[in-house]
Amino acid sequence: MMTIEEVIRALRQAGEVKSIMINFSGSGDSGQIECVDLLDSNGDMVQDQNKPPLSIMKKEVQKYAYDLLSEQPHDWYNNEGGYGDIKIDVDTGRYTMNVNVNEMSVTSYSFENAVGLSPESGY
Repeated sequence: MMTIEEVIRALRQAGEVKSIMINFSGSGDSGQIECVDLLDSNGDMVQDQNKPPLSIMKKEVQKYAYDLLSEQPHDWYNNEGGYGDIKIDVDTGRYTMNVNVNEMSVTSYSFENAVGLSPESGY
């Protein structure tokens, strides 16, 4: 197993991966990481081509992302749910997290009027 720090160091040394993009979503009462993409300097995916080190690194990044998501205060996985992404800059070791929470909104209207019957008509 590797720590996230070891993953970042290894990716820096290899040089090809410049950022990591993690997408997540949830609703009901569950949420999940949709994907972990390793991106080059052009934003294109770096293919792991069944290289065990990259697949192991992606699993460690996924665990780290779940830890980050459990620490942030926004409820992105219950009720209407939410979605978002985490982008890790490999060179700086810094991340940016975007969390979008879906909320249901209800607008109610109430009207009162006569149905056209009057006391004179016997009703």
